[in-house]
Amino acid sequence: MVADRLKLNWTNGAEVIFLLICVLLVLIPWSPRIQPAPSVDSGVFLYAGWQVTEGKLPYRDFWDHKPPLIFYVNALGLLISNGSRWGVWALEVIALLAAALIGYDVMKRAFGIWSAVYISFAWLLNAFLTGDGGNYTTEYALPFQFGILWLIATAHEANISIRRAFLIGVFSGILFWLKQSVIGIPLAVGLYWLVLILTTAEKRNHLRALVAMSAGVIALSLIILAPFIIQGALADLWDTTIWFNLVYTDETWFSRLLSLRLMGSLMGGGFALLAFMGWLAASITWIGAWRGGSNVRTRWTQALATLTSNSASPFGHTLNDPQRARLLLIALIAFPIELSLIAFPGNPFDHYFLAILPTGAILAAFAFRMLMAGLERVWNSRYAAPIFIGIILIVAAFFAFQEVNVMLGRVLTRPVSPMIAYLEQNTKPDAQVMIWGSDARILFAARRPSATRYVYQHPLNRIGYTNVAKVQSFLDELSRNPPDLVLKNKAWNTPLMHFGVQNRDIKRRARQFLAMYHVREIVGGWTIYERRSTAP
Repeated sequence: MVADRLKLNWTNGAEVIFLLICVLLVLIPWSPRIQPAPSVDSGVFLYAGWQVTEGKLPYRDFWDHKPPLIFYVNALGLLISNGSRWGVWALEVIALLAAALIGYDVMKRAFGIWSAVYISFAWLLNAFLTGDGGNYTTEYALPFQFGILWLIATAHEANISIRRAFLIGVFSGILFWLKQSVIGIPLAVGLYWLVLILTTAEKRNHLRALVAMSAGVIALSLIILAPFIIQGALADLWDTTIWFNLVYTDETWFSRLLSLRLMGSLMGGGFALLAFMGWLAASITWIGAWRGGSNVRTRWTQALATLTSNSASPFGHTLNDPQRARLLLIALIAFPIELSLIAFPGNPFDHYFLAILPTGAILAAFAFRMLMAGLERVWNSRYAAPIFIGIILIVAAFFAFQEVNVMLGRVLTRPVSPMIAYLEQNTKPDAQVMIWGSDARILFAARRPSATRYVYQHPLNRIGYTNVAKVQSFLDELSRNPPDLVLKNKAWNTPLMHFGVQNRDIKRRARQFLAMYHVREIVGGWTIYERRSTAP
């Protein structure tokens, strides 16, 4: 069957051109030509990617709490462009275009072309509004999230092949090692199969699928962990990507719930509203089917078919009713899981909400299809859908203009630090530099290595994570490799060489380090400390 083939189903080149234009409208403002400086987080990833190209190992040789794949993505981008940001931007184009193509295909198959057109526009608009200039872990996760949804939707309605389930597991492993909080869809798929194992007669088929998915996750994870196991850095990986993140997310449940107010950043084109409408409609439909007694899946499937019935539109869906029902059930389960994962840190940033775009797109497309079905019943014409879509695109673009303008201003006016030119003009390429605070963009742009693996010192000041041993290890690094310059930005309030834990030895060694340096000058809010030529 066509539905069992791992192949996108394209019938019109205009659709590809439309998606390419939308993707470029998102990404051109993020390009190195237009965006003068990347965000702080992107700067860390670029610096880490550069260090990987220099043969360094994450966590052992430089500290960051993100899983390792983002560093290798940046390293690959730098390698293909001879060290420039253009290669990373090219990978962003590939990732976002792949996500757009896969997402469009699954929405078109499930809910028809017009839902796919509008919701593709809407989720890409919101990707721009929340992407903050790009090069985030959640951005590179998008094609794999859409890929899992596509694999689920296009599988045979009776069961899912071992190959397909294994591939879902591989994609799930990639998501985990990009960012742990983007695994809402894999969790929903695993929960779906687990419930089927416990409640249906086809236990063997569903158990095989769950085992194959788990095997895919394990196989991918072993490949990623192999370098750290071989080089004895597995403990460093655990300490940063698992333990620190657990401490980092230690917030109250009230602050986590309150953080969901940032969901308003996804209102471009009515995306969040449509997604919630779709989730609510699907939930009510499922509850109605469940309360009816036996044959819940059959009643659920029939109810969804009624809600999205296609009358006048010549561009109907190609998935059958059970396939579409399975896709919506996965989205129904995944949506609250993803919101919980986004809110868990207690203080999420806008780009965290990139993670909910794929699931939200399926639910929004479902809601939009219901609106289109209602329109077709009152206006039975071949021109109804294109006219409606044209009007709503214009209206959505008009109301999103202000938000787009604000984000453009934020991205296009992000200042280039004067410290980049300062380091290039006043230090040699092999000079050792320590930035007290957080701005690895400077080190990357100037190509000056950090004197310590703590590219930024937030972990050394994080109560619950830092300890005497970590601070002493940091001080040992500085003793072995004293930086030529120390740069401190006035925006970071933590005093120089002050840590989250203190004892007599740490204070003594901190004083000794400070005595080795004097203030050379202050430039653009940065205090520049230079190592004395002789001991005081």
